[in-house]
Amino acid sequence: MTILTPFSGSISDKFGRRLPLILGMVSTTIGICLLAVTTVWYSASATICGLLLVGAGMGVLTPPNNSQVMGSVPSNRLGITGGMLNMSRTLGMALGVTLGGVLYQLFVQIEGVYGEIHATNREIILSFRNCYIIIAGIAFSIAVLSGVYSRNLKRKLKDTTDDRTLYGPA
Repeated sequence: MTILTPFSGSISDKFGRRLPLILGMVSTTIGICLLAVTTVWYSASATICGLLLVGAGMGVLTPPNNSQVMGSVPSNRLGITGGMLNMSRTLGMALGVTLGGVLYQLFVQIEGVYGEIHATNREIILSFRNCYIIIAGIAFSIAVLSGVYSRNLKRKLKDTTDDRTLYGPA
């Protein structure tokens, strides 16, 4: 993520935000799907590749996402928008871990085990896999919505604003 973020910002400035947004979410989705598969058939290299794809996807996604959010507000609202953006990121990280843990415990219980301490490796692995599948579905939905939203926004604003102001050169 750290390596790709500056390059993604530069690319989104030059060529527009839509493609990096979609590529970032697709990469994240593929990485999560790979992690879901590796929980069943463990492979260290597949796990590393999954984690790298998730990190790369987030690194590609973050700059154009921040740019789109900050570019959609008037200049006299940039401070509050930046604060809201950072607050939502922090809340997302905190709630994501919490909800992931709750979801995992739910799947452990669905496997018939009440309390992880009594779960077998198989039940733990299946619970993680189910969590990854749900997260991949959410990530895929966000990728589709990002593409549709940015496409509609570009069409809507094309009549009133120069595209290079919002999306960089066409």
